[in-house]
Amino acid sequence: MAVEGFLWASGGALTAWTFVIRNDDAYGAVSQTVITFGGIFFFLNGLYNGIPGKVISFGYVLDPHGRVQFTDSAPYYGTACFMTGTAMGLRGSWSLSRKKFLSVFWASFCMCLGAWTLGMAIWVPMALDGFASYESFENPDVEMYSQKTFAWPSNHLFQIFGACTLTVGAFVFAAIDGVLWWYPSNDSDTKTSNKPNPDEDLEDK
Repeated sequence: MAVEGFLWASGGALTAWTFVIRNDDAYGAVSQTVITFGGIFFFLNGLYNGIPGKVISFGYVLDPHGRVQFTDSAPYYGTACFMTGTAMGLRGSWSLSRKKFLSVFWASFCMCLGAWTLGMAIWVPMALDGFASYESFENPDVEMYSQKTFAWPSNHLFQIFGACTLTVGAFVFAAIDGVLWWYPSNDSDTKTSNKPNPDEDLEDK
């Protein structure tokens, strides 16, 4: 998790820098900065072995204390950042072409779908636990595993689906950017557009 968080944070920061320097796109830079913070939260969670299942109610998200440490709550902050950042990205690409799967729209769609699936997989069980608290348990070390954050095995299926969808979105972006050595980008259109137009040359003469 720490390595994954570090990579997400690094990728988000570099992309935000690219949006600012090359594209002068403040909206895109903000969305990637939000994702960068999400990666930092996941990095801290993995670095200190946080357990998000220990966050059995919303109160522990807002105020980690007692048996719940900040690193246990960090994935909730991270998924919230990912959900926000990817939703901003999808909004920004909503009007783009959807004819080809290898396009910015579908890459943004996969990223957003994956982030929201992962987010709901941990936020929904925690919210359904209501106002549960460790202080009300007679044996917290045993009873916490009966809470929905631990007891719902279907959460893992949604987490796997969300992770796979995020990965697909990342690969689509990579294919578009031409960084996959086994799938070279087709830049023939770019080359064609850069060729001088004979009609324009005649007009100039």
